[in-house]
Amino acid sequence: MAAAAATRPAGRVTEVIACPAERTAAFRLLGNDAATRDKIAQAANRACVPCAKDLDFVFVPVDGSSLTSPESAITWQSAIEAQSSAPGRCAT
Repeated sequence: MAAAAATRPAGRVTEVIACPAERTAAFRLLGNDAATRDKIAQAANRACVPCAKDLDFVFVPVDGSSLTSPESAITWQSAIEAQSSAPGRCAT
């Protein structure tokens, strides 16, 4: 879904996702009360951390207009440091 939204940004799922099966999956995810915005963001963060843990520097762009949690940067730093052999390598 994220890749489709990045390549075909639009206001409606039907305009973003062309494949009927993927569109159905998107509607199921969006309609699932257990799939909150925070849980989806946490899943994305957890998926990115292993890829970034061995890098000397990780740049995490944040759109200030949609920032809702002051703990966002701390969460990223904590997650990277927890999986890193050299804590403190993350710049926030």
